[in-house]
Amino acid sequence: MARRRIVFLTRTECGLCDEALPRVRQAARWLRRDLEVADISTIPEYEAKYHLRIPVLLDGRERVVGEGPMTKWQALAAVWRS
Repeated sequence: MARRRIVFLTRTECGLCDEALPRVRQAARWLRRDLEVADISTIPEYEAKYHLRIPVLLDGRERVVGEGPMTKWQALAAVWRS
């Protein structure tokens, strides 16, 4: 069975991203998701769409399953929804 893929959108010097990423990584390990981290400043379509919303967590269909500050439990719930 293939593992589900999730994408964590971030950018350099994003404090909220720096706090949320370890929580999302841990949740991805627990729930067996493949996590990709993408810097929105290198992807113009993501920069235009999400630049004020990061951190953003997308599922494999590029639907938003989590955004903004995330506690450990919010990260786990977001990854679960993916």
